[in-house]
Amino acid sequence: MLCTIYSKTIRSKKEKASILDLEELCARFQTDERRRRTVEALRAELPKLPPSWHWKDIHLLPLVCPGILRKRLRSDEFRTTYNGVVLLEVNGLHNANEIESVKRRAANWPTTMAAFAGSSGESVKILVGGKLDDGTLPTDAQEQENFHRVLYDTCATAYATVIGHLLKPKNAKPDDTFRWTYDPTPFVNTQAQPILIQKSDLKRASTPGNQRDLNAAEYDPESTQPSFETNSLYRRRFALALKTAREQAAERTASETGTQDAANDAVLRLLEATTLEALRLGIPQEETVRQATRNLRFQVLEEEQVRTTVECVYLENAHKAGKNRNHGMQELVFKLQEFIRQRYDLRFNELTNGVEWRRNHSASFVFQPLDNRVMNTMIQEAQENGLEVFDRDMKRFLGSTRVRDYNAARAYLRSIEERWDGRTDYIGQLANRVPTDNPLWNKMFHTWFLGMVAQWDCWDPVHGNSVVPLLIGQQGCGKSTFGQLLLPPELREVGYRELVDFRSKSEVERLLTNALLINLDEFNQISEKIQQGFLKNLVQKASVKGRRPYSSVTQNLPRFASFVATTNMTDVLADPSGSRRFLVAEIPYGKHIDTSTPIPYTKLYAQAVAELESGSPLHYFTPEEVAELEEYNSRYTSKRIEILRFFDTFEPATEADGATLSLRLSDIAEAVRRKTHYSYSDKSFNYLGRWLTSESKAMRIRKRVSNGSPVYLVRPR
Repeated sequence: MLCTIYSKTIRSKKEKASILDLEELCARFQTDERRRRTVEALRAELPKLPPSWHWKDIHLLPLVCPGILRKRLRSDEFRTTYNGVVLLEVNGLHNANEIESVKRRAANWPTTMAAFAGSSGESVKILVGGKLDDGTLPTDAQEQENFHRVLYDTCATAYATVIGHLLKPKNAKPDDTFRWTYDPTPFVNTQAQPILIQKSDLKRASTPGNQRDLNAAEYDPESTQPSFETNSLYRRRFALALKTAREQAAERTASETGTQDAANDAVLRLLEATTLEALRLGIPQEETVRQATRNLRFQVLEEEQVRTTVECVYLENAHKAGKNRNHGMQELVFKLQEFIRQRYDLRFNELTNGVEWRRNHSASFVFQPLDNRVMNTMIQEAQENGLEVFDRDMKRFLGSTRVRDYNAARAYLRSIEERWDGRTDYIGQLANRVPTDNPLWNKMFHTWFLGMVAQWDCWDPVHGNSVVPLLIGQQGCGKSTFGQLLLPPELREVGYRELVDFRSKSEVERLLTNALLINLDEFNQISEKIQQGFLKNLVQKASVKGRRPYSSVTQNLPRFASFVATTNMTDVLADPSGSRRFLVAEIPYGKHIDTSTPIPYTKLYAQAVAELESGSPLHYFTPEEVAELEEYNSRYTSKRIEILRFFDTFEPATEADGATLSLRLSDIAEAVRRKTHYSYSDKSFNYLGRWLTSESKAMRIRKRVSNGSPVYLVRPR
């Protein structure tokens, strides 16, 4: 990917554009000594400068534009190409540790092209690429702007959860730039995956009512203060006024002659109509003059002529100020947002799929579910403060993206990062609390635990945590309690579920998206049909197709939940083809799981996060480990009548044994019928075949191919 570098010559101060590959650009951020000294001087001077002042030598640092590639064709001609790369800025970082932490989190996502410290030394710049859902980039300039804005909003929402910092909403543009910087350890990924944007989203983005910065501030003619939000609001309103005026004058303009005087008269009439609409929208007179003189459509008029026209319209129509219905609706939306922002702190909980609330500036730190009673109270309080708010207005706000997303698991993992000493194996200590003779337990529980944590943070969007620890032991040995204690207290209430009913499959799948740990209690009650089909597929899912609240679109929702199971019986695994989805820990009779010693959750999960970031050990099972699991679990497979009658008739044999028979499946079934008088039905015959195939893979029963058909080596009893 190529970037455009804008720099100024030292003597003439003229701007020149050059092109640099992203990988080479990040390398120069490390090695360019001259610019490194300039950046370090900037970082030393910035704390001393008053707010809004610029450093005198800032022009020595080139501007980098990752979204637009600008090539010179001739001395005065350029060709611009849109790259589809958006710039994310994480500001307000206080030290190098915070900067490195943000870079590391951003680097864990496969869509991150680059991440490096900003020139101020208090920010991180993140570059993310995008494409349309058909794999192309828009070619029209307006479509490129809409695409860039939608891409920024999508990335800002997604990365805020990943890096643990909110990204400021802004009207992102393809030609956004940043200053040259210095970073000794920049991250760059030339194989980053692009974020795909639906074409339908571009159409919605082009509607003025859908622009985020349109509703960024509340309008009050008597108390409006200069700010970026206020300027953006006026600019949008003036654009709306111009659009309305052009629609009203379309027929009249179409009938005008092509003379210059007629064209100027048409522009003047358009200015009068636009000014009237601006007055109705509540734009102050001087602001209307400023917006009109900057608009290309009115630059054929002299500034004094524009000012005189605006003054006349405002004087003649003073009684119409602020009478536009759209203006009133905007005012209500802005005031409602300001009222809620001042009184309440709201968030949308991704696990419960509901809005939670608490009061601002109070001693209460606990969020509570926002039900109908609370919503009605909020409406009444707003009405008591003079806002004409009704149920539909409040529901529309609570069901919008204006309420920030919150994921309890990810927030918890962010809060405990870098609290592990790097030596003590707290996950191993947790596994040792379970007294079991399974030699695979400690190592594979460690892998499963990392997989559970990785599932919460969406480390692997392709694979789910597909192994289930199965605790077998007598009643009262602490199996279910241990399952609950796997989660820290902060996540237990919202994230722990017990599941024994599989009748509603859609409800079970929904649990994958709003639970963190599901305990399959009394596992022996789950039928063989459920084990071999639905449950086997369920535990390996990485995502679930469904609809979010307030949405009519079916989409892939991320899975957060992992599984643990408990039972009192030993012959509970029913899949004849092999049980590789379970990690069995049988607690000897008379022994108990240690559930009384306090668990150091902060250090426990900090170790998991650190090991996931380092990539060692793995958070998934290798094929060799899966084979070991399947081999060990064979002793816990339920012995059905089909298998018992087989062992009443035969025993496994090798070619070296005496009296060895090489029998096909049908021959085995016929021999069992003759000796035990048990006849295999079609269903039980298929079950026996699947079981023999599984046993042959594990080398417990020898299998050969004779005349194109499989035969099994057995010896009569």
